Amino acid sequence: MILGDFRKWSEDKWLYAERLAQHLDYLSTCTFDDIEDGVYPVGEDGTYLVVKTTATLPFAEALPERHQRYMDIHYILAGSETIGFARDCERNQPVEVSPAIDDHTFFDGAENEMELTLCPGQFAIFMPSDIHRPWCRDTKSDYVRKALLKVPVCN
Repeated sequence: MILGDFRKWSEDKWLYAERLAQHLDYLSTCTFDDIEDGVYPVGEDGTYLVVKTTATLPFAEALPERHQRYMDIHYILAGSETIGFARDCERNQPVEVSPAIDDHTFFDGAENEMELTLCPGQFAIFMPSDIHRPWCRDTKSDYVRKALLKVPVCN
């Protein structure tokens, strides 16, 4: 997991690998006021953008999840959100959900999970080996508007 802030992007950009920096550049230059909630293809490599405004959930009501085929970049546009985060390990047992969601493995809980609270301008990057619990309420806001960039990873 990587935590960043676009208010410091010009200072931090050099730290990122070129492919990741290109995706972050894309997010940092979008004018999201003009983009409605929805799903949008980005480029030709299978990357896509989800823009969503939603009420957040109590932490205990959201399930931790992991993805095998995509890296997630969560960028907070408005409101705020708490996201649970943990590295995956063999003690984290998957659970079935219905209906199944493509490229999502859900868990009842995640060992050594910690909470991150993200505010507008901040982003979090979750790798396929990271478990995260998105869409959770914090003390600052009961909603979040965010851009979620799904970047395919090569195995």
